[in-house]
Amino acid sequence: MTKSGNKATRQKGNKRRPKQRRIAVVTGTRAEYGLLRSTMTALQQHSNVMLQLVVTGSHLLPKFGHTIDEIIADGWRIDARVPMQRGDDDPLDQADALALGVTGIAKFLHDQKTDIVLVLGDRIEAMAGALAAVTTGRVLAHIHGGDLAAGDFDDTLRHATTKLAHLHFPATRSAARRIIRMGEAPARVYVVGAPGLARIS
Repeated sequence: MTKSGNKATRQKGNKRRPKQRRIAVVTGTRAEYGLLRSTMTALQQHSNVMLQLVVTGSHLLPKFGHTIDEIIADGWRIDARVPMQRGDDDPLDQADALALGVTGIAKFLHDQKTDIVLVLGDRIEAMAGALAAVTTGRVLAHIHGGDLAAGDFDDTLRHATTKLAHLHFPATRSAARRIIRMGEAPARVYVVGAPGLARIS
């Protein structure tokens, strides 16, 4: 083989693989975990993705069934457990929980060199993940932005998370239009449908 042939072979053999991105999925409740499972499976199966699973919120509370046990039973590796709510009716519980969530999730993202954070919906666990992501310089992706729960505090949290996010994955075209009307760039809005429907057979 000629020298030029050897060089071509070496160049082909040394072709760089795409960087493996570390994507952290934040889940705080049984309901939103059920919607995220198909997305988590797709991320886990992607050769250029390292899935990081952050479990927080009511998953960790015996009062709400300690549903982290269901996540473990499903075979997922849990990379971080971040306590938030106490589970009582104290009006300060939500505020305290948000502060604990931001601090705990941010530390994990920083220590584990996470690239992208994925949150879903409108709860304070998603807000904690969103704030932790943007304040530590991560890319934030948001599923189910642009939905409506008229007159509910959930709307405020969802729309605030939308404004923090860099990538948007709404379920419907009407939700996508709301996100764009909020000033988000159309090129970063991808209508993907509702991921929870992927498990319906």
